[in-house]
Amino acid sequence: MRAFVVCDELGRISSIAVPAENFVEGEVEVVEGECERARGARVVQVEIDRAEPQDLRRIQQELRFDDRTGRLVAKDERRPLEGA
Repeated sequence: MRAFVVCDELGRISSIAVPAENFVEGEVEVVEGECERARGARVVQVEIDRAEPQDLRRIQQELRFDDRTGRLVAKDERRPLEGA
């Protein structure tokens, strides 16, 4: 499923948005953060398995965007996280 994340130059995720047609509960969920104001903030499109509110919060807290692979990875690892 397609999702959009706002991240800074280090890949830290501040916001996640899932188009309404893909959201389990039928509405867009956005998790707010601080790095929209950070230098180098950008929006990237990623694929995620599902989009329930708790999943989006977990993604923001535990993952980061890796420019080299174009995927979400665990904050403390370089390899893509399974299922994200």
